[in-house]
Amino acid sequence: MLQAYRNPVRVLEFDELAMLIGSDQAVRMLEVGLATAEGIELIVHAMTAVPSS
Repeated sequence: MLQAYRNPVRVLEFDELAMLIGSDQAVRMLEVGLATAEGIELIVHAMTAVPSS
């Protein structure tokens, strides 16, 4: 999860949330959701990325 967070291949930004797409150390694609509170980034969501249709 931290590998995907540190090295995203795509970043999608919304109002109060950012979604990062990147691979883990086993080269599985993950989506990682970030929120910011008091200047600190918090990982609030992480799962295997699902291709969009």
